Amino acid sequence: MYSSRTAQIFVLASYAITSVLGAPGVDFQFEKRQGQLPILKLPYQSYQATNYTPATDVYTFRNIRYGASTAGSGRWALPKAPENNSTLSDGSYGPSCPQTVIPAPSIPGLPPGTLPPGAPPGGAFVPGPFSEDCLFLNLFVPGKALKNPSSKLPIIVSIHGGAYVIGNKDAADGTGIGNAILVAGNYRLGPFGFLAGTVVEAQGKPNAGFYDQIAVFEWVQKYSSLFGGDKTDVSAWGESAGGGSVFHHMIFEGGKRDPLFNKAIVQSPAISPQWDSRGQFTEDYKTIEQDVGCAGQGLACLRNVPTDNITLAGNAVQASAPGGVFRLGPAPDGKLIRQLAQLEYASGNYWKGIKSVISSHVANEAEIFFDQTVTTDAGFDDWLRRAYPKVAIDQNGWAKKIAQVYPPVNASGSPYKTESDRMRIFLQDTTFTCNTRFLSVAYIGQSWNIQYSTGDGLHGSDVFPTYYNGIPPNPMSQAYQSYLVSHATTGDPNTNRIKNATIEWPKVQLPELAFPVLEARNTSFGLIADTKNPLSRCSFVLGFFQGASAQMGYAV
Repeated sequence: MYSSRTAQIFVLASYAITSVLGAPGVDFQFEKRQGQLPILKLPYQSYQATNYTPATDVYTFRNIRYGASTAGSGRWALPKAPENNSTLSDGSYGPSCPQTVIPAPSIPGLPPGTLPPGAPPGGAFVPGPFSEDCLFLNLFVPGKALKNPSSKLPIIVSIHGGAYVIGNKDAADGTGIGNAILVAGNYRLGPFGFLAGTVVEAQGKPNAGFYDQIAVFEWVQKYSSLFGGDKTDVSAWGESAGGGSVFHHMIFEGGKRDPLFNKAIVQSPAISPQWDSRGQFTEDYKTIEQDVGCAGQGLACLRNVPTDNITLAGNAVQASAPGGVFRLGPAPDGKLIRQLAQLEYASGNYWKGIKSVISSHVANEAEIFFDQTVTTDAGFDDWLRRAYPKVAIDQNGWAKKIAQVYPPVNASGSPYKTESDRMRIFLQDTTFTCNTRFLSVAYIGQSWNIQYSTGDGLHGSDVFPTYYNGIPPNPMSQAYQSYLVSHATTGDPNTNRIKNATIEWPKVQLPELAFPVLEARNTSFGLIADTKNPLSRCSFVLGFFQGASAQMGYAV
């Protein structure tokens, strides 16, 4: 829509309060001195790069606004375009979206509830500031693209994880990616991003956080030509809730809505399966209404409540959930998400324009999440009825069917020695690993699968090598990343991988155990049969979701 400006030598006397005018494009300074960084001119505001990384020739632009504030009338509504601003931004302003307090993960070798090193207290793992004015993105662009906007480099859009309730765009570092542009954006979280139920469906937009993510992809389509990007060659990357988000983008509106990307890397796609719009979703909504003094008054009242009050009410909703369950996440609404994403894939209702995918999980997905207070078979049964609508478990024999596939510890022939073992496998299958199989089944012949087993293979341990920036030196991370970047730039993880540090990675086949699956080990790669998402158990999980949705949720 907007033509690019060619690179030019352009020196400004002062950047702090300059009013920046002119056509959209890039004003580029060839000097690498501090303060002589390029300026990206968007139609609504101009942004000066905040950093240059000489080792990789990458410029970083932080906190580019892609949407207006979501406060007040913007709550539970579609994101709005940014307002025009003639002041040059130096990238210093860009709050994170409000966060929900969650329990600290259970880290092997540490007491339950111990926070990871460097994490702030209270279970919110992202430092502030926080604000509903949070729709900002970071942009990492190779210098050659800025100097020659006709370069048309591939683009990666990264969606951060955090259980849909915490996190921000800074989880992704694009300085080490190489021959591609990386974009990473904030999106609304917790009660601001994923409040659902019948009232929200009637008076607002459920899944507002997903509409924010869509807006980032739309921003790429509008403006990537200004900084050397190819809008027809976009990859979506995401881990945990980010992976679950990418998983959802390909089934929006029954797979008929263009996700605006044609390649995907889906890592540990985390989705707490929830389907009961008129039950749990609406109960959680009413809890928040009640807690902030808006009982029965709808979104008109909630839109006038202070941000902190909504945040605290969201904390209470999450605190009511049993261990391993995150209440405020993707919600079938009959429109954007017509039914559970897993069911859409199984029904063939997914975007067919995806060229190829990498579907990934770690070796121990559920280790840091499973409810350690569950120590008996009776405790497991009670957890099921708190994790899912009780009626869904008790009717149609699902409690007995679950016990047959995941036998009680005391049952004859049970594969589980402890209740913890049973909890891990059930949570792993229903929340993480079966999703990787469902995705690969949909895109069979176009899918490469991986299990990340480095170290303890804990959830999230593959984020560091994904966005590896060369510090500290780590050959295994560099090799792992080369597969992913090769996929983003060519559609095949083998084309540009580091040949002397990696192995040929075949596309997956899907009998009972998916094979061949690439395994990332401590110092090498190998090919394995995947025991974490067997056909038999994942078929059961799908049947459970289908039965429960037909009984009490949206089902197509």
